[in-house]
Amino acid sequence: MVICTAYSDHSWQRIVERLGHNDRLLVLKKPFDEIEVVQLATSLCEKRRLLEISLTRMENLEKAFTAQAAELQEAQENAETLIQSITSILISLDSTGLVSRWNPIAEHVFKIREAQALGKFFSELPIRWVDPLSTAHLILERSSHGPCRSELHFIDNENNRKTLETSVFPVIDAATLTRV
Repeated sequence: MVICTAYSDHSWQRIVERLGHNDRLLVLKKPFDEIEVVQLATSLCEKRRLLEISLTRMENLEKAFTAQAAELQEAQENAETLIQSITSILISLDSTGLVSRWNPIAEHVFKIREAQALGKFFSELPIRWVDPLSTAHLILERSSHGPCRSELHFIDNENNRKTLETSVFPVIDAATLTRV
């Protein structure tokens, strides 16, 4: 809005009270030069053009974000389907040793439900390891130095000794990289 006037008995304060603070409100008092009108019109047109560009870019960014979020969700669902279909024991621990993933095969072999394992320290789960120190060493120390393979032995619910051929793979994430 441009107000062009030769006389005004309204103060700027009163105009703002009536119309509100708005960066699209300009007052041009007479007498004025022609160049002032041209500059105001040019400035307002450019401001409008930039606003439209900004709104279009924001809309495009929102569309791109929505599309990428949908792709990410689909990728996560596919990864989860793949992980759940693995026919080997898959256990994931966070950097403190808490169980963050416990697949159905781990449930079957150890007879520990996922809900009972998640968020618990792996070392505190009711698994009867033949050599608990070797198991702790493998998981906590050797796994931090890179992938390793080993055999672990445990006693199942029927008191049978079972052997697990294990492969431990540390996962490097952004937090791990910043500590190195």
